[in-house]
Amino acid sequence: MSRTSFPTDIPTLRKRARRHIDEGSVTADYSGDREIVLKLLNDSLATELVCVLRYRRDHFMARGIHSQSVAQEFLDHSNEEQAHADQIADLLVTLPAEPAEKVRPSKSK
Repeated sequence: MSRTSFPTDIPTLRKRARRHIDEGSVTADYSGDREIVLKLLNDSLATELVCVLRYRRDHFMARGIHSQSVAQEFLDHSNEEQAHADQIADLLVTLPAEPAEKVRPSKSK
């Protein structure tokens, strides 16, 4: 029975840990196209941020007899979209990459 050797000395373990931290979530074994993945994530982030702004606008523009409940519904949706945007931005940072600074949502939404 063959056993794989696992380093037990502290300097080797630290060196290996630093290398893995520097590589981020995307390792050498990852076969996806990094640039396409980053573009898709940034496009998704832009779409979520535009949705936040639209729902927030609708929240403030709600008028009429049922405006309080309608405004609250828009605010709830806005907060959900913001949570989605935060998750995408957090994922981008862990890859490591930077979330895009300019919001360019797809024209389909």
